[in-house]
Amino acid sequence: WGAKGFKKINSLMPLAAEKAATSSECDKVTMVDISAQRSKAPSKIVFFADCENGKRFYIEDNDLTSNSAIESQEAKIAKITDMAAIDGCDSAIKAQLNNPLTFDRKILSTQVIRGKQVGNVIVRFEFEAKNDLGASLPHKAECVINDKGMKSAQISK
Repeated sequence: WGAKGFKKINSLMPLAAEKAATSSECDKVTMVDISAQRSKAPSKIVFFADCENGKRFYIEDNDLTSNSAIESQEAKIAKITDMAAIDGCDSAIKAQLNNPLTFDRKILSTQVIRGKQVGNVIVRFEFEAKNDLGASLPHKAECVINDKGMKSAQISK
């Protein structure tokens, strides 16, 4: 970030805390820091603010000049339906398979887990798919979805 970048970060951090504090979802701001995962030096600064009630907010530098309210991660992921998360995971997993038309998700193994503070939806399931030799093999899938979309889709055995 350099000296100039850190100076900007330090000047914007109190504004990020104030922005989170103005949300009706936040009872009391307990921590504000820069998000190493969502920020991109030197052009994009993204803060996260945690509230005493467990709500987390991601606040971009352009949010600080906007009059619009911000939403917690929990509120953002609540808009992602279980079915949409499962469908997105199915698609992401099929895209990794050599024979995607043989994909057979075991419906009873499907789990959708919602991480409230971090703001992730995790989809897990077992499936079978044929390899190039025509043998049907068992696999496990795990997808992590956040408010920005599919974060990761992994296949294991």
